[in-house]
This record gives sequence, C-alpha cells and structure tokens, in this order.
Amino acid sequence: MSILNEILETKFDKNELDPLLFGDCNWNFFKDKKSNTVYAIAKKGSGASHCIFGDINYFKRWLLKELKKDSKLELKITKKDLN
Repeated sequence: MSILNEILETKFDKNELDPLLFGDCNWNFFKDKKSNTVYAIAKKGSGASHCIFGDINYFKRWLLKELKKDSKLELKITKKDLN
C-alpha cells in the first residue's frame, strides 16, 4: 500500500475529507477539511490511482472549465460552497 493510500484511509476514518464532486470520470474529488488540498480518489475498477489533484483554487478553475464543456456536471457537485 502506498503512503498516499495510507494517509487517505486515515483521513476517511477520521472524517477529515469533504466530498466535492462525484463525476463520470475515473475519480471522485474530496477536500481535506484541515487544508486546501483536493484529492482525486480513484473509483474501484477504474484502473486509476488516487492522487493529490491540487489546492481548492486549482480545483475551482478546473471545474469552471469542465462546466463550460458539460453543464450537467453541476448536478454532480456535492458541496456548493467550495471555500
């Protein structure tokens, strides 16, 4: 198990991650409650790996670009207040 996987398991166990977006891609996105870090959590069976996506500001910029491509993505945002 990678160090990132161990960290993420601990954060999930301690309820330290807020869901941001459950998308149609290989990942779901979560924000660390104690920092501005956004994690991309790989969906089971996707073949993808967990990763640090970036900070919340990067996520917001990325999300705005993605919403321009597909406005239906807004329905999958779990946390409307992305502060």
